[in-house]
Amino acid sequence: MRVSDEPSVSLLRQKASLLERENERLTERVSDLLREVLALKGMAPSAIALNLPGLVAQAAQGASTTTAPKSERRAKDDAESSTEPKPKPRSGHGPTAQPELPLREETFELDEADKICGVCGNQLERWEGKDDVVDVIDRIPAQWVIRRCKLEKCRCPDGCSIMTAEGPKKLISGGRYGLGVALQSASEKFNFHIPIERQARMASLLGMKITSQTLWDQQWALAQLFAPLVARIKEHILARAWLGADLTPFLHIQKGGAIKHQVWQLACPEARYFEMLPSKSAQMGRQVFEIVAGGEVRTFRGTAVVDGAPELERLAADLGFRISNCWSHGR
Repeated sequence: MRVSDEPSVSLLRQKASLLERENERLTERVSDLLREVLALKGMAPSAIALNLPGLVAQAAQGASTTTAPKSERRAKDDAESSTEPKPKPRSGHGPTAQPELPLREETFELDEADKICGVCGNQLERWEGKDDVVDVIDRIPAQWVIRRCKLEKCRCPDGCSIMTAEGPKKLISGGRYGLGVALQSASEKFNFHIPIERQARMASLLGMKITSQTLWDQQWALAQLFAPLVARIKEHILARAWLGADLTPFLHIQKGGAIKHQVWQLACPEARYFEMLPSKSAQMGRQVFEIVAGGEVRTFRGTAVVDGAPELERLAADLGFRISNCWSHGR
């Protein structure tokens, strides 16, 4: 009688116990045979002890998944006649293509202990052209480095003169910070709204000791370098037939307290111009709508889309440009 057909629980336990002991005996026998095979192949005893448990487990797994030839058809028929619903195909957009990322190729090799055949114990050989390829997107954190720059020095043989190479470009003459420090700090602050105090803490995590005052000095030097570009942006906006204008209060924090300022803004689809002034009076804001070009003062003469602020309306009357209130304030 088959074990699965045994009605008696006590007899079923006895049969299961006998089968368990037989399995243990067969496992020990397989282990002994594998040990003999590996020894005959010249494997060292230490390597045999290291690899034998895995080989025995693989042999046991292979035996448990082997299907008798006479049962293959039946298993196939049972699978086909199953009424269980088939799993739905996975949906989704899949991995996002990354054509702009640089590609770095790496090779991962098997450990020496894994280069042994789990069936016969032979040394595994490289299967050329059959390697799997897996793409992994990773991130390399930013680095702070010291660039030790050697400046070439030349002299006249007669002692007439000495010339030294200029060296790397720096925003602050005599300073020790490269242009990249200011550019990255300004980008993090104005593009991604990361305060310079937080930037200094982020730098400390990478081993860089820098103060927020130093980052501010670098940004200020960069602003002086960009001053001509800022004037060009303002000139471009004021030359348009229409623009947007607005005022926003701003607290200028300084030692001893804070002073309320006003940020004046001019805007068009492709450009923005900001200027911080002590007040929002029409007299103060006059300079925002004027620019000196070619030795003469040019004033905006188009249409300004505004929010109904009386200061802007007075400026329009004084300078001669038109006002178009936005819908939220037109009522």
